[in-house]
Amino acid sequence: MVLSELAKVFDPIGFNGAVLIKGKIFMQKLWLSGTGWDDDLCEEGKTEWRGFFTEIESLDGVSFARCLMPKLHNTLPELVIFCDASEDAFGVVAYTRWETNNGTVGVRFIV
Repeated sequence: MVLSELAKVFDPIGFNGAVLIKGKIFMQKLWLSGTGWDDDLCEEGKTEWRGFFTEIESLDGVSFARCLMPKLHNTLPELVIFCDASEDAFGVVAYTRWETNNGTVGVRFIV
């Protein structure tokens, strides 16, 4: 059931990666603990799994503008790429950054 639910999440550009990785790490912990395909989760595992789905539900309604640049900007856009890692996972994000005519800074998520 855990693997099935993780596989149902459609995320072609990786927006949900920062949240989904928690579910994947949870799945890895189940494998390492010897939990079988048809075994019930322990109470601690059930609590962690419910917490994971609460985080997934919090993403409902989050959206991004499709246009990567606004009409009114006074600097060339910058492509910013950031990466970080831990013992469990690594992540990368790419976004554009620019300054608008009124002096504010804008960003748009790419992947």
